[in-house]
Amino acid sequence: RLLAAQAAARAAPLAPEWTVEVMLPALCKRALSLDLKERTGAVHMAAEVLLALCRARHAGSGAALPPELRKAISGVVPAVEKARLYRGRGGEAMRGAVCRMLEVCAAVRMPCGPKAALRSLASLDDSIKHPTEQISLAAVAALRQLSRAYFSEGGGSTGGGSAGGSAEEALAPARMSREGAAVSSLRKAHMMR
Repeated sequence: RLLAAQAAARAAPLAPEWTVEVMLPALCKRALSLDLKERTGAVHMAAEVLLALCRARHAGSGAALPPELRKAISGVVPAVEKARLYRGRGGEAMRGAVCRMLEVCAAVRMPCGPKAALRSLASLDDSIKHPTEQISLAAVAALRQLSRAYFSEGGGSTGGGSAGGSAEEALAPARMSREGAAVSSLRKAHMMR
């Protein structure tokens, strides 16, 4: 599935109209399939194709995509969470795929409102705490992109502002036990706006 996603990412810029009109919408629909392999493959492939397409044809920006497609792509992660596809068999695979999707959406600066950015942050917070190292590392990579895109000075469509606050507050033991210090300080900085 990962190799197929990489191959599709290389082919996507060769047929951008077909990719935008047919491939990405179909992948977004398949992200909720009953078959685990199909849905994880669809999420991984959608993420890789989106990244390749935006870099090759849209100057690295997801804002240049059609509004219907942006809405479908932005709806994948909330739909996966609503369907509780992180639970049960294959939950780890879906969690890793969703982390990659969030990372790519942030990397291409997909338009994102404050509520959606905070929802993504909460999803990554749960994944960072996951006992599987691969999932935690994928979540950290996604958090890095998300913080640059939506929570940094002059970054993203959620406005500027950096994750401020004192180091003592961010490193308070009680807060660290509930959530990551970085996630907590980002959430605090965003709420202060």
